Amino acid sequence: MNHLPEDVIIMIFEYLDNDSMLSVIQASTFFANIFSSSSKLLLKFNLFIYPENINQLLQNEPIANISFKNVTLFSFTVDSSTKLHELFKMFNFSIEILKLQNVTFNSFENFAQTFLPMLSLKSLHLEKCSIGGKIIRSLPPIQTLKSIIFDECRGNLFKYFKNQRSVEKIGICRHKWTSIAFSITDFNKMASNLPSLSHLVMDGTGTSGYFDCGQFPFKIQKLEAFLMTFNWTQTIPRLDFLKSQQGYLKELTIHKLPYDYDGGEMIKFIIEEMKLEKFNFGQIPLILNGRKQDVKELTAWEVNITAAFEIFRQFPSIQSFTLFLTQTHLNQSKINDIVKPRTDIFQNLKNLDILDHSGSYSHPTKFIGLYKNCKNITRLSLRTNNNVNDILTECLSYFTNLNEIYLTTGKDKSKESLKIIKNLAPNLKKLSVAKEVVNDAKNMFGKDVEIIEI
Repeated sequence: MNHLPEDVIIMIFEYLDNDSMLSVIQASTFFANIFSSSSKLLLKFNLFIYPENINQLLQNEPIANISFKNVTLFSFTVDSSTKLHELFKMFNFSIEILKLQNVTFNSFENFAQTFLPMLSLKSLHLEKCSIGGKIIRSLPPIQTLKSIIFDECRGNLFKYFKNQRSVEKIGICRHKWTSIAFSITDFNKMASNLPSLSHLVMDGTGTSGYFDCGQFPFKIQKLEAFLMTFNWTQTIPRLDFLKSQQGYLKELTIHKLPYDYDGGEMIKFIIEEMKLEKFNFGQIPLILNGRKQDVKELTAWEVNITAAFEIFRQFPSIQSFTLFLTQTHLNQSKINDIVKPRTDIFQNLKNLDILDHSGSYSHPTKFIGLYKNCKNITRLSLRTNNNVNDILTECLSYFTNLNEIYLTTGKDKSKESLKIIKNLAPNLKKLSVAKEVVNDAKNMFGKDVEIIEI
């Protein structure tokens, strides 16, 4: 392999995983030099550093002069005796992408000593990190730094980064289900002091309460939000944060629809008033280049029902709808206000997938108003263990065009379920059931219906 042209060796290196690549460059100065000559490889390769391997890396001659650009630190307690500064110096402080996972700095001085020499740092990801000591000062500006992610960090790190004037993207990841998972006051102070900030990412349910706290004291052009509300049992003026971004926000991505009670109002405001260039629901583009798209599918939970109805009003082209029934106490009168009125917004809906996780919380007639309006359903998928017969009885009376059912349920209720289907779905052509139910289904329907084992 030593006799191959360098460009061929680089192509081979591109197929190696991190462990294999590290073994190769540690074993040979020749290969280490070739690796070091490729900026693409230097960015792709992620060097993992643990307390257990730091001495080995320091003593390895082939990698001594490689300017590593992509580094991840795991489980360090950084103090004056830690050799990180020495290792980064060996790498020429060349790191552009740095992730710290479970790293504790014993003092601000240790923290600053780690970062200040990194004159090329562009992206910083802090996961479950903290800074000890009584001194709280802002880190001097790192002129190249563009992105900071605060991921499940302990304590408050925002105060240390409020002078990073070059930062364009801030992300917060908090997955614990709580209304306030971080200091909103300190976050706003930091964000308001970042003149280049244009992109905000709020990931996880622990960030959702931020949108219930009024206007943003800063302006952004791009927002990615896992969930734009925490409460569904009380009315909160959630439109305030959107109104504060009118004329500035250009791109919005949400990964869950906003909760009731005002979820529909929020969706309507986003689509009709925000004048967005791009609006995504997960991977589904709702607005692109300022224009509504031809949306074909939608997924929602029962606590999103007002938002889901508004999506159908805005995009009547939807053909497939997945509805999760969950263990939540919803105001039945509020649901009735939404689902009971006769509407034609479901005229193109052909496929309905109901995933029932509600258990004893189920109210069999809760969404009967919704089912009444879905006259053109041709395929129903129902996955439940508790409420199968209640839901079948609700749905099938109204789905007069139904010709296919996909049914996942326990065997103990299967015979009764088959009888309900036989009586209420006269146009059925295809029925998919679990293996243990296949024979009962064939005996019930004969040759008139194709029985498929799931």
